[in-house]
Amino acid sequence: MADNNSNTLSDEEFANAVFQDGDSLVVDLSNVEGMSFELVPKGTYDAEIEEVTFGKSKSSGNDMFTFVISLDGGDFAGRKFYTYGSFSPKAIKGTKTMLMTIDPNLFAGQFKPQDVADSGALLGKKIRVRISHEERQDNGEMQARIQRIMPRLDGGNAGGAAASGNTGGAFFS
Repeated sequence: MADNNSNTLSDEEFANAVFQDGDSLVVDLSNVEGMSFELVPKGTYDAEIEEVTFGKSKSSGNDMFTFVISLDGGDFAGRKFYTYGSFSPKAIKGTKTMLMTIDPNLFAGQFKPQDVADSGALLGKKIRVRISHEERQDNGEMQARIQRIMPRLDGGNAGGAAASGNTGGAFFS
């Protein structure tokens, strides 16, 4: 079986789990352990925005940003979290708070979310995140989630939208 500390199979383990039988692919997961991650402890972590997309929520149909946030440094460097900024009536105030924390200049006026996402203006933005724990509804296990996004203490966004003079109007034509 795969080492519990690794989520990757050795070449031999993979060859025994996924192989060809003539023209058919055969998969045998009986000796493959499920993926596991150490739960990121509650706390505040330096992080970076790795990906931003704009689309519709699958559950509500509301417009929203989806952010992929990567922890930056420490024992959990590279761990990724998803967080969302919904433009629904119930969530818009929280979304504004989050967006203004990420880049108060970019979101100071009107903007087109699709243009912001497509431009990559938020990629690489340095932030801090507060991680909390919650119970998953599907299996009752504890999971870490982003509770809050905060400014980076070291001012890690030098050279970002604020420094380049971009304003919200840059994404509204």
